[in-house]
Amino acid sequence: MLMDSDAATTPELIAYVAELLRSEGMTHENRRHLAGSHELRDFSNAPELSPLSQASELSVRLLLASIRGKRASSEDLTELVQEWAESPDAINQLLDQLPHDERFVIVRFFGLLSGRPQRLKTIARELNVPENVILAAKVRALKRLRRFYDEQIEAVHAELLHHRVQQQSATSPASMPVEQLGLIARTQNALKRAGINTVGELVALNRRQLLDIPYITPQSLEHISDRCTAAGLPYSVSS
Repeated sequence: MLMDSDAATTPELIAYVAELLRSEGMTHENRRHLAGSHELRDFSNAPELSPLSQASELSVRLLLASIRGKRASSEDLTELVQEWAESPDAINQLLDQLPHDERFVIVRFFGLLSGRPQRLKTIARELNVPENVILAAKVRALKRLRRFYDEQIEAVHAELLHHRVQQQSATSPASMPVEQLGLIARTQNALKRAGINTVGELVALNRRQLLDIPYITPQSLEHISDRCTAAGLPYSVSS
């Protein structure tokens, strides 16, 4: 799990991540790239669809299962993303990434409006086009949606990692990874090779124990003390 404390499942954090996902949109350049050269023109008779006001829960789950990548399927993100991913606003945000022809196919294929998924041949017959054209539209649409969805998940994942580091620093400085101190590479690598992975393990050592570590010098000790102080963790290496 990304978050060790109960705070990871509080309504406040879920609401925070949900709002982040709602606000994370594609840039104009990315949108133009996705909707440009790949836009289908084989069945322009597909009618425009209004934004969804509600959608079948099963249909939504089927759609998300088709576009969810490895990152989003991990347990630590499932609960946080669920509130966003299963809301009409979020599904409309996904569908907005598609040309209207592909949007029509996805809505019909997954039954987002009716709750009854339709076969490709049924959609093809409705639009009076070959079934392989509908299949191509579905494949293209799912690729677009998967790429967009993964971008959103990556953004949330980064925010959660940042939140975790801040929480650890505030509540348990000893558990902070030594990497978070901003040590120079030589000193950090020497500590890691000696099995010193957290600030708690570092500050438990006295001056002699630290100097016994290969490549740790008196200058290294001054550097370590300075970096601990800068991180709000005053640490004076005793003799």
